[in-house]
Amino acid sequence: MQKNNNVLEFSLQTLKSVGIACLLSVLCVFVFAFVLYLCPLQDFTVTAINQIIKAFCIFFGCMGGIRNGKGIWKGMLVGVCTVLLTGLVFGVLTGTLAFTAIILVDAAFGLVAGGICGIVAVNVLSARRR
Repeated sequence: MQKNNNVLEFSLQTLKSVGIACLLSVLCVFVFAFVLYLCPLQDFTVTAINQIIKAFCIFFGCMGGIRNGKGIWKGMLVGVCTVLLTGLVFGVLTGTLAFTAIILVDAAFGLVAGGICGIVAVNVLSARRR
């Protein structure tokens, strides 16, 4: 019975974190699109800011949903799911949904960023409880 509770807790924390990260990502990208409408930027700048937005959203998603250990695994899952889900959403919205190597690079970025953010989230939150 304990194992089922652990799996359920792991799943719920991960889903909550992915939901927070995806919603925050959509909001940030829409705000950034409005800023780009007002003052256009170079392509490499837009790419860099998009990566920063992804990392920011994964971090706050992990901070908002991950608790009680296994931060690296939960974070990695949150990072990959967030990147893939937001890529799917924006691909459908723009009509440019295609499986390319960039998706794999973004997923790898989400994996690394999520792992780091998951570790930080678990350790910061456990330090606050002491």
